Amino acid sequence: MDFLPANIQVFYFFQNLSEEIKSELSKGAEGFSPTEIDILINLGSPLRMNELAKAVYCLPTNITALVVKLENDSFVERKRSTQDKRVIEVALTEKGLESRQKIIDRISAVIREKSPLNDDDYNKIMEMILNNMSR
Repeated sequence: MDFLPANIQVFYFFQNLSEEIKSELSKGAEGFSPTEIDILINLGSPLRMNELAKAVYCLPTNITALVVKLENDSFVERKRSTQDKRVIEVALTEKGLESRQKIIDRISAVIREKSPLNDDDYNKIMEMILNNMSR
């Protein structure tokens, strides 16, 4: 890959790392689909259904069915927003929080195992990305 520009090499590095993570999660993801995993990961705080759909790159109609399934399995709950009672937000239950943490721990373990970068490197990369996005 030396013949490729650095930006493309970096892209493929992260793409391959992402595939490693997906492969590892599929081995024992407690029966979650990839999109359900994305939902749990993105629910660090309660989100409106449309915000959640955007966060996981899913159509709003599809997100509803996924949230209903996770709600029936007691991983999430839908409740009225404290700021606007007309708005429904999705939040993790205690069971959902525990599953989210297990998933995050597994992803972190794969990244530590497969990546030559450390936490400081990733923090610097995120800082550069966020700084460039705000320009």
